[in-house]
This record gives sequence, structure tokens and C-alpha cells, in this order.
Amino acid sequence: MNKQKKQIAECLTTADLWELMMKRVPPIVSEYFRGGADDETTLRGNVRAFQQSMTTAYGALSFSSLDLNTTVVGHSLAVPWYIAPVGSLRALYPMGDAVASQVAGEFGTVMTLSTLSGTPMESVTEASDSNCWFQLYLCGGRETALRGIERAKRAGFTALVLTIDTGVSGLRALHARMKPMQVTGPFRGLSLGGRLKLAARKLMLAPQMLPHLSWVIDHFRDGGLMQFV
Repeated sequence: MNKQKKQIAECLTTADLWELMMKRVPPIVSEYFRGGADDETTLRGNVRAFQQSMTTAYGALSFSSLDLNTTVVGHSLAVPWYIAPVGSLRALYPMGDAVASQVAGEFGTVMTLSTLSGTPMESVTEASDSNCWFQLYLCGGRETALRGIERAKRAGFTALVLTIDTGVSGLRALHARMKPMQVTGPFRGLSLGGRLKLAARKLMLAPQMLPHLSWVIDHFRDGGLMQFV
């Protein structure tokens, strides 16, 4: 077992996993996943809503067996949860959406692929033994949406998750000040001169990157990460 897998295996809570992610991923990337728009009022409200959600416990009862199976919009799930769409997972880990899809399949539940994904749709469905859903943002116009739907069908997605909560992109001021494209901009498609210029900009961020070498190595092996596909 390598060091990274050992660290993950030792995590007991989601808070442990979050702390591990913050240690592995440089701030210029982790801030995208931590932060919210403007003064983060909506983000804080969402966090409070989850913290206030309670389950009802039943005591003094005998259970010969427990059945966690449920059905959501006609899809049978082995557990009463599924993975919601999270954009830019590939910025955290190479082919991150496919990895999440594989884990969802192992639990017998659904992976929902974000519209803003850097992982090919086909790789996501191939990674899972279960169903996959595709989140559809109406960005890029009707024709772009129709092409996305058609590709999702061919790839084997079994449902669309229509999302209309982002009429405009939120102003993530703190993240924008970090100039994220200097580190996450891809090398693919650039001329030699363009690659050298991009590499020079990335090197300017070396002091921030050095404490996160495992992420940096994966980043370059993956070709500079995030290209929306």
C-alpha cells in the first residue's frame, strides 16, 4: 500500500478526508472547492442546512436484517444516496470523475457527471458497474445542449439532471485573485512557444506548489489537467 492509499485508509470521517485533500492539493486549486461566490452567504447557509439535518433513530426494536435498497426516479440503488455532480474533479485527481464513478458502482449507486467535467463521458460510464446520470447545464446554447444529450445517450448515461441554478457565473473573488489558469491551463494544443510561456507562468507559482509535489506530478502526467470535454 503506497503512502497516499495508507493515508486515505486511516481517515475515519469526511472531515479527515477533507483535511487530507487540503494538504495534498495546492491552495490555488483547493480554494475552488472550498470557496463560494461573493461574500459566501449562500455557502454558509448551505453548510448550516446540512448541519441541521437530523435522522430519526428507533430504539427497543429487533431487526433481523437491514435493507438499504431504495429507488430514485426509477433507478434501483443499493444505498440511499448517490453522488451529486461536482465540477472540475479532474483538477483534484487524474480522471477524477471516472474514479468517483468506479466507487459509486462498487456501492451500487449512481454517479452524476458534471457538465463542467474534464473527464470524457465514455470513461465515466465504463468505470462503473452501476448507472450514471449526466448533469445538463444549458450553457453554450441549445445546439450544444443537444449534442451533449446525444453523446450522453451513446455513452450509456441513463438520466439527465437538468440544472438551472446558474444564470451567470458567481464571482469567486478570492479564487480569481489567485489567477488559477496560470497553473491549471493545459499544454495540449499549444505551440512550442506557447508551452514554454505557460511553463514559465507555472514556475512562478513554484513556492506554492513545492509542498504539494504528489499533486504536481499527477498534474503534469495528466497533461496539465482540466480541458472540458
